[in-house]
Amino acid sequence: MNEIANLIDRKQAAQMLGVTVATIDQLVKLELLQSHKIGSHRVFSRQFIQDFIEYLEEATSDKHEFKRKGFAS
Repeated sequence: MNEIANLIDRKQAAQMLGVTVATIDQLVKLELLQSHKIGSHRVFSRQFIQDFIEYLEEATSDKHEFKRKGFAS
């Protein structure tokens, strides 16, 4: 029963990621998001979505310090 409590629907996944349900559908189609079909419903692991968010944050964080001549750092 605990595993079921950790499943979320497309709308909840979209809210967590800050995107539309259509974007969720595209990410599934591109196989960037893992999901499962239960009957006619598509569900996601809450933990997978949280891990995906962390991955995106890490991948998009600016890890470079740009220094240009003439500018104080």
